[in-house]
Amino acid sequence: MRRANWGLRTATHGIEAVGDAMPSPSGDRIEIVLRELGGFIWIQTTFLIIFIRMVLSSIATGWQYRRRRDA
Repeated sequence: MRRANWGLRTATHGIEAVGDAMPSPSGDRIEIVLRELGGFIWIQTTFLIIFIRMVLSSIATGWQYRRRRDA
């Protein structure tokens, strides 16, 4: 099993364990909140990675353009 799948399954089982440990109506709600919070964090991480790649690509393109112009 790939490492990313293992981490995702571990986090899911952890969230379910927290929800199961709580009393009936609260446990389900807490489980939903934790799942939504986890999804929100993944979205932010994805946007951060895309932003960093765009910045580095821009720097590399500018550097390459500058080297061509100087040569």
